[in-house]
Amino acid sequence: MTYDGKTESAKLGTVDEAALPGLDPQLAAYPFPQLEGWKALTGAISSAVVKRVLGELEVVDSLTGEAGGDEIGALREALGAQRNKAAEAAEKDKGAADKATTASATTATSTSTSTETKSEAKVETKTKDTAADSEKHVLQYPVFDLKRSWPADARGDELSRWSRDKSALLAKVCKDVGGELIQSIPTPRSNPTDCPGPAALLGHLQLSFALTTNVWNFASLGAYKRIVSLFTQSPAAMAGTCPAEFDFGAGGSHAALQKIYLALLGTMTAQLKSLPPTAFDTELPDLDTFYLAQLDHLRQGLGAALAEKSWWGLASRVASDWAALQKVGKERGWAIEDMRMGDEDSDAEEGEYAPMVVEM
Repeated sequence: MTYDGKTESAKLGTVDEAALPGLDPQLAAYPFPQLEGWKALTGAISSAVVKRVLGELEVVDSLTGEAGGDEIGALREALGAQRNKAAEAAEKDKGAADKATTASATTATSTSTSTETKSEAKVETKTKDTAADSEKHVLQYPVFDLKRSWPADARGDELSRWSRDKSALLAKVCKDVGGELIQSIPTPRSNPTDCPGPAALLGHLQLSFALTTNVWNFASLGAYKRIVSLFTQSPAAMAGTCPAEFDFGAGGSHAALQKIYLALLGTMTAQLKSLPPTAFDTELPDLDTFYLAQLDHLRQGLGAALAEKSWWGLASRVASDWAALQKVGKERGWAIEDMRMGDEDSDAEEGEYAPMVVEM
């Protein structure tokens, strides 16, 4: 059985043994009844997205890391190291007066110190070479900090608004990803769209899920959760109420973003349906808590979007797709709330944004 990529269908045939090695691109999903489900899970993954994430060799295993996955933590460590160096420098200056009394001892040990310095330099060089080699074999997902989602020039109320609403960050990430792939990314097979950036980001989301659940590459799980959160926590992008300066990249129209969010809803339904019944108790603990929180963000965002005129014609589609998601959730014992049109007090400051009483 081989797979025809143009018609997205499988066909039976006889193949010579010598031709078997070249059949990989035409292999169909097995068992065949799962083909439609697989298309729902991978419809936005293009060859350009695969090459961007996996590199030219397109090789990955469960131990492959993510480039920049710890970039934020590393930055904080670097800042801490700078403070430590400054403290050390101050301590050295303080002890400079004692140098004269230790001159003879310093001369006696200079040769030994020089040798140790050379050894440390060799170790440092070797470490850098090893890190460089390792960097060639890591996954290249988009790296961003969800806790710093406001525009660079945001001030006052804008800081609070775009801290809760990640639309500014979503626009930036979509433009960056789309800018890299715009020359090579084809139209997603199952989700036609004229918006390369968001389509490519959805492709990254689907690929990260596939690598997590099929290869058990847990570096991809972090990227998956990061991208899902970015999409679901961007209500202004859903509703089409972003400021004009938010640039989602080439073709980033609101109509295109609507298609992406409809595709996202279908993708998350297919992903939940594909997971084994015990997945949240064994391989993916606590992911159910993550899903429930993000699905609630998505429900509120789409509910508010449906109050916008541009979404009125899609209300029945959204209701139908949300009902399908609720059905899958019910099979797992979840009680996913109904979709309601209108803004559910999206400006309410809760959680880390809740106001606090401070005694002066």
